[in-house]
Amino acid sequence: MTCTQEHSLTEYLTLVKPYVSSQLIDTESWFHIEAIANLLPSQITNFFGFECRLGTEAAKADFLLCIGAAEVGQNILTSESALPDRLLKEPVWQQIRNFTTCWQNQTSPLHSNVNNIWLEFDVDSHCDQSPIPSCFFGSQTIYAPSSTIPYPHTWVTQNAIQLLRGHSLPPAVEKQLFKCLEALPTRVCVFQVGLMLARQSDMVRICLRDISPGQIIDYLTQIGWSGSTDGLKTLLQELSIYVERIDLDLDIGEVGVAAKIGLECYLTLQPKYEPRWMSFLDYLVKVGLCLPQKREALLTYPGYVREKNHRNEWPSHLLKLSQFLGKNHENVFMRGLHHIKVVYQSETAIEAKAYCWVTHSLVSKQADSPTHQEVSLQLDNFLTSDEHQRLLDYVIQNKSGFVKSETYEDTGSSRYYRHSLIYEPKFPEFSDLINELIREHLPEILAKLNITPFLIAGIEAQLTAHNDRNYFKLHNDNGLPQVAARRITFAYYFCQEPKCFSGGELRLFNTTTKNASKSLGDFQVIEPRNNSIIFFPSEYLHEVLPVSCPSMAFVDSRFTINGWIWQVDADIPSQPIDS
Repeated sequence: MTCTQEHSLTEYLTLVKPYVSSQLIDTESWFHIEAIANLLPSQITNFFGFECRLGTEAAKADFLLCIGAAEVGQNILTSESALPDRLLKEPVWQQIRNFTTCWQNQTSPLHSNVNNIWLEFDVDSHCDQSPIPSCFFGSQTIYAPSSTIPYPHTWVTQNAIQLLRGHSLPPAVEKQLFKCLEALPTRVCVFQVGLMLARQSDMVRICLRDISPGQIIDYLTQIGWSGSTDGLKTLLQELSIYVERIDLDLDIGEVGVAAKIGLECYLTLQPKYEPRWMSFLDYLVKVGLCLPQKREALLTYPGYVREKNHRNEWPSHLLKLSQFLGKNHENVFMRGLHHIKVVYQSETAIEAKAYCWVTHSLVSKQADSPTHQEVSLQLDNFLTSDEHQRLLDYVIQNKSGFVKSETYEDTGSSRYYRHSLIYEPKFPEFSDLINELIREHLPEILAKLNITPFLIAGIEAQLTAHNDRNYFKLHNDNGLPQVAARRITFAYYFCQEPKCFSGGELRLFNTTTKNASKSLGDFQVIEPRNNSIIFFPSEYLHEVLPVSCPSMAFVDSRFTINGWIWQVDADIPSQPIDS
């Protein structure tokens, strides 16, 4: 195939290819991947990757790319001239174009429900033919229907799927799909829906997130899955030892759910900063799902390619961008492990596949080389024993005042960004006490965090509880205009003794840049020690790791009084908050 684009996606592949082991992608697979990329403009995606088979000697890999809402890739897919004629003549590409056109329409249900689409190319020897992708669309709005809105997901079949297929879904398949949606456990969502367009299959794939291993077994039983739940239960127990999250992939056809299912296994950080990757891959080698040489290749895959070291090979349009922004900006291509999918069928795990990502970022020197100074202060025994006990008694006696605090993410990987309980009433007896003590310690706090003294508008405090499987994903506390005057975040930890939960650590990244935090891994892990308080700058990224509370009793929760010290800012109206 000859390149049909001035700046094709092969320019990006050229920078990444030298850092990918031949154990993951061999020469023949690269040839076919590059043949596909030659037909696609580089701006179609900012996030792409490879699906690598781990249990076979052959280093075959498929190619996939993501296009997010309101990204340039949307315009490319709908344009009459951005893609080669040979692609636009193909019915599947026309269907994808129709889908994307509707997706851009603000009156369409796709516009408000779809976050992204993935194009996945099965790489094989048919390089003389136009590449036909399978297509997945991502959404964080597909939950079990409620009694008030019994059929909220008709847009999935009557709009999204129909546009991608070019015709309606067979009624029997639609019936089975809705059966699976109706059976979804509380808080579990379908985050992706896939159509195997390249394989001309009528089956629909759904990918479930926020489902626990125990819920997986119950859910499959409820929807009439024909596989062995005994063998699957054992596998899930083993996988849960090594990974943070397991998502469930199902293929749905006319007669129900296919016997073969996928278990997507995730860890948040990359192998350099997360030892569980090594343990997980060792386990896969032990059970025969991964070859030793592919384990080593995966562990060495993550990294980055910097513009300053590869100017001769760097795409000219990216060079112009960084030059325009000035010397403090640089283009970087980052590589990482996304997840590993274990395929299960006939009472056994039959295959493992690794999904390796690449993303392009424009970073500043500060983001690329974060300082290693301490960015937090933790003080123990913050309250007296009597104050601590009174606070604990108050919380237990006022359990009814706590409500769910479920924060939604607009563009990320999961609709629910936070699961916890928050106390709605005011609690001046304890908020005033905490605020008074914070003001007493303020000189020490400012000095430790290297923050110039500022005029305080107020100190905001809230009372929260984290119980079993509660968490708060990666975020900062002053990223929106209405909270931009927050300068310092704090969290006072308290609980019953002996402690009846585990997890719930605060992971604090020494950066304000999301890409850098995940790739460079410069972070602290703060233990939620009873009767201690932690302070850190509000702009720094942080997350609350999942809590495990086997009893699920409210009294056994991880409790906090958390909040923010606000600065008076001439441009941001200050508000009297618990001052």
